[in-house]
Amino acid sequence: MDRFLKKGCIFLLVFLAALFFCSCGRTEELKLSSEASLKAFELPDFEGRYEGLFEKLLADKLGAFLEVSKEAEMKKMPFCAIYSLSNVKGKDFKKLNVTVLDNKKKKDLLVYDLFLDVRNKSVRYNDAAVAKLVEDKDFLKNYILLKLWGMPLEAFDGEKVVTRAEWVKMLVSAFESFAGFEIESDRIDESITTDRYLKKALEIDIIEVGDIKSINEPIKRQEAIVYYLSFVKEIEKRLFSHSCQTATVTEAKELLTLVCKMQKNETGNVNPVAVFTKSDKPLTRIQLADIIMAAYERLIPSVPVIKGRDTLFTDTKSTSANKAVSCGVMNYFANNNTFLPHKELQFWEVIIPLKNFVKSVIKNGKDENRTLNYRDSVELLAMGLEPFALREKILSEDTLVLNERPYDWYCNQLETGEYSKVNCVPSCVEMAICWRDKDIAVTAELLRERTPADGHGWNGRQMTEALRAYGIDPESHSPVTLEALKDNLDKGAIIILMINEGAANEGHAVVIKGYRQNKAGLWFILNDPYSSSNNKYGMPSGKGREIEGEYLAFLCARFTNTFFVISPKQN
Repeated sequence: MDRFLKKGCIFLLVFLAALFFCSCGRTEELKLSSEASLKAFELPDFEGRYEGLFEKLLADKLGAFLEVSKEAEMKKMPFCAIYSLSNVKGKDFKKLNVTVLDNKKKKDLLVYDLFLDVRNKSVRYNDAAVAKLVEDKDFLKNYILLKLWGMPLEAFDGEKVVTRAEWVKMLVSAFESFAGFEIESDRIDESITTDRYLKKALEIDIIEVGDIKSINEPIKRQEAIVYYLSFVKEIEKRLFSHSCQTATVTEAKELLTLVCKMQKNETGNVNPVAVFTKSDKPLTRIQLADIIMAAYERLIPSVPVIKGRDTLFTDTKSTSANKAVSCGVMNYFANNNTFLPHKELQFWEVIIPLKNFVKSVIKNGKDENRTLNYRDSVELLAMGLEPFALREKILSEDTLVLNERPYDWYCNQLETGEYSKVNCVPSCVEMAICWRDKDIAVTAELLRERTPADGHGWNGRQMTEALRAYGIDPESHSPVTLEALKDNLDKGAIIILMINEGAANEGHAVVIKGYRQNKAGLWFILNDPYSSSNNKYGMPSGKGREIEGEYLAFLCARFTNTFFVISPKQN
């Protein structure tokens, strides 16, 4: 009995060892490549009686990665594969587990199983979505590249329709992947949305509050490009500190060419700006008009010229400028009918005309604008992220100066009675008085009653008289310089200044209460009295508005080029 028991134990041990041996992929029929020997994705090295059959069955299934790996190697982003073979239902059925691995970060990019039926000479995937992904080389290439860049993608069916919310989630994930940190979005008003990705998108200004209403609808290609351009503006500002730098001609050309390729229109195949040589010279408004209209007229050749505009613009007779304004791609300055052709642009100022270019193409219906599926969105994102993939981040801490009060001193001019549309200056006076002394009872409506000004907007003299009536003697300074504004804010003051943003013949008054500065640039923090809606934080849209420093100085110089300093009350 003991002898039979010993034989039984030996048999059991041999059986368990064989089972373990097979499950680990260490069979006599198949030898697999080791991780250490792989520099890219390669087919396994087979030996034994199934060698030729295995290679034939797997060549098409795994060979797609060979072409993709070459491109990844060129982009200095190599990946490799690890294989594990095991028997399933005997030697005639094999399972090959494939793990595609980031060679640098050692993170899994894609994991799937292949089932080999040796008897019937067939191979199948464990997942139909993976099968479609791997069998589409372009889809596979873009998917792998995005995963190498840290995107948390799933192997969805390429034909799956993508919504605006899903596209925005992809952009947010791309931002966080490049940033290396999670976006803080706790301040976003939860009455707008509770979705964490949408809150993050609102926080970094990829979307606006008004976009939430239609966020779950399918997104079209041109709409996706508009959101992408918002992403470009913010990633250049927050991660690469470039948005406030002077744009170059080359940068404008390259971004426009990329947009055209993303649009999949004819200008994507023929460089729309090939007539311009590369140049690191500062980009001017007239150069941007020339570049954009060269692309625009390939799509819509019959752009109208506004009659009389060649003489209406007092500073240029350029046809490109005329057409750029007529089709809504660029603006002009209505108060003195100027285009300002030689004004140099910062990088962020290029984004709005490019958005208008895409929107105008949608409006005219001259380009492909079909609903995006998952495959197309992966392609679009890979194309859009490539310019940022190997760039070095330039991050810095904010220097924040904010002369705030522990109580609410904001005034919305649209709530100030009969003359609310022109009550920006009285509203700023109310804010200044309340900021200086919360115990003084005053309203913009009361101030307007004392100085009606025939229903017109107030000027600097009327503003000064109103402030002095409440014991405040504002200091007047001219011209407006960034250093002077910052110096007075550093001393604890607030500032009233008048600007002209170009849309009307009259100016507008705002209160500056602080600034934010980092390597990317300088932004002033305003209490703008004009608030027609609430912002993403649930506050009036003008409360805490931020505006880039050079641009604010430009807007002020276009009007009075004077600012008024309100010092804090002395104890």
